[in-house]
Amino acid sequence: MTIQLPDNLQLDNDFWQFSLSLWQDKKAQETLLRLQDKQHLRVNLLLYSMWLGIEKKAIANHLIATLEATESWHQQVVAPLRKVRKILPLQPPTTILKPQVQNSELLAEQIEQSLLFNCARKIPATTLNASPTQPFNHTLSILIKNLLACTVHAQTIKQLKTIDNLQKKKYSTLSPSDLLLLVQTCLPIHPASHIAACIESLTTSQ
Repeated sequence: MTIQLPDNLQLDNDFWQFSLSLWQDKKAQETLLRLQDKQHLRVNLLLYSMWLGIEKKAIANHLIATLEATESWHQQVVAPLRKVRKILPLQPPTTILKPQVQNSELLAEQIEQSLLFNCARKIPATTLNASPTQPFNHTLSILIKNLLACTVHAQTIKQLKTIDNLQKKKYSTLSPSDLLLLVQTCLPIHPASHIAACIESLTTSQ
């Protein structure tokens, strides 16, 4: 069955530019690729959660809608292209084919990001009044919560809707060190100690 894409996809958008910029950070890039290969997390979802955090938009209540909008494209196009690219040897006669598949995979990723960007348009920015019980920067808190929400072993609609995942209290996929690195990449002006304290506060309160 042919996948139906919206007519109003904007390939070059703020989310795509954010991702291109963040991808220049080699440590963040290595961490995201490791999480993809070892933990089977979707890099675009992680990048999306990070960008939404910068935009002060919380993803938790919009995860199912996000997955519904992107899962078919990811599973039927992005993931198969990635699998083909990885198994092709970089030797004749595939020395020409492998880069072509890689370029196709990159375009498929960009289309997936444009689908995510469409989803973001429906998510309102959140506001937070200053409070003694909320000592941390608003953007920092949302960013951390977004990354946690996207790494609770819920990378598909089926996983997200299971009772175990909906009732899960502990986050076990993203280590504190990985979380710290990704957050610090987005908010480099924040001291690592401040970010770590916020992470501890948010994770222990789950």
